[in-house]
Amino acid sequence: MHRTQLLFEERQYRELSARARREHKSMSELVRQAVDGFMGTVKPGTKKRRIGELRGLFSDTASGLDHDSILYGESK
Repeated sequence: MHRTQLLFEERQYRELSARARREHKSMSELVRQAVDGFMGTVKPGTKKRRIGELRGLFSDTASGLDHDSILYGESK
C-alpha cells in the first residue's frame, strides 16, 4: 500500500467520519472502496456479478399477493 495525504472539505470529512463509525471501518477503507467504485475495479479475490447472474439462485413460490400472510401470518 502507499500512504498519501488527502484534504477534505469540512462537510466531506464529517460525513466520511460518521459513515466509518456506522460501518465499523476505517476512513481509509471507505476511501479505497470509493476509488475502486469510481475506477470500476474490484478487489482481488472478489467477483463482480451482474444482477442478471443472480436470476435462478433462489426459489420462491410466494407471489406479491401473499405478503400479508407472509408478514403477519394472516390467511385470506
